[in-house]
Amino acid sequence: MTFTLQQNIYIEPHDLIVVDDVHETFVFPLVLRRLLDSAQGGAVGMAAMYHPDCSLSSLAFATLTCALVVHFSAPGKPNRQKNKKKGQEQQPPISLGRALLQDHILCNPGIQLYGYMMDRISISLFLDLSLRINAAVDILSVSPLDDRRSLQALMNALGDEDLLRKVNVKTLFAGRRRKNAPTAKDVTLQAWAAYRAATLAPMAPKYATLPRITTDTMPDIVCNFHPVMDLPSPSDS
Repeated sequence: MTFTLQQNIYIEPHDLIVVDDVHETFVFPLVLRRLLDSAQGGAVGMAAMYHPDCSLSSLAFATLTCALVVHFSAPGKPNRQKNKKKGQEQQPPISLGRALLQDHILCNPGIQLYGYMMDRISISLFLDLSLRINAAVDILSVSPLDDRRSLQALMNALGDEDLLRKVNVKTLFAGRRRKNAPTAKDVTLQAWAAYRAATLAPMAPKYATLPRITTDTMPDIVCNFHPVMDLPSPSDS
C-alpha cells in the first residue's frame, strides 16, 4: 500500500511524504530503491513500533520526501532463547526481505541512520529479527541534558524550539501515554522527524560528532547481553 503524509512537527511547510507500507515478504529491491534514491547525502531517519510484549513489530525508514514502513512476522523471539545444550545463543537464518533490508539499509556503508532511542531499536533488531545495524545514531545523544527521557531533551534533539510545534512533538512521541496504539503514520513521522533534525543546517555539525552504534561487528554473545528495556515516554519536564 502507498499513501501520502503531511508532517506537522516543524512549523515550516514541507512537501508531502510518499510512504510505501508493506509486509516483510514484499520487500523487494525496487521498493528499497525508491527510498534510497531520495536519501540525499545517505541520511535516513528510522523508527520502530513494538508489540505489547516489547518485541519489535515494524520499522519505518524516511527521507525528506519518501518513506518505507515494513511490518514483520512474529517468529517468537528467536534470539531470546538460549541453546541450553551448548550454552550459547542461536541466531537462525533470516528471510529474504530481512536480508535485503540489512544489506541495502541497515548495514549499507553509504547510509547513515538516525533514530529516537536507537539503542533500543538496535538491540531489538538483533534479538527479535536476527538483524544487525551499522552507523546508527541515537538522536537523543545530541541533547546536553542529563535526563534523556524528558520532552526538552527530545526538543533539543529535533532542533531549535522556535522551529517546532511542541504539542505535536509530545503527542507523536508519547508512546505508552497514548490511548491508542501507534500507527504506521506515527512511526513514519517519527522516522521523518529524526531525518529532518539530523539534516537541518544548524544541527548537522552536532550530529556529525556523535558516536555510531554498530552491532554488525559485535559477537552474538555481546548483543545478547544487552537487555531491551521498556523505556518511559518523554516526560512533561
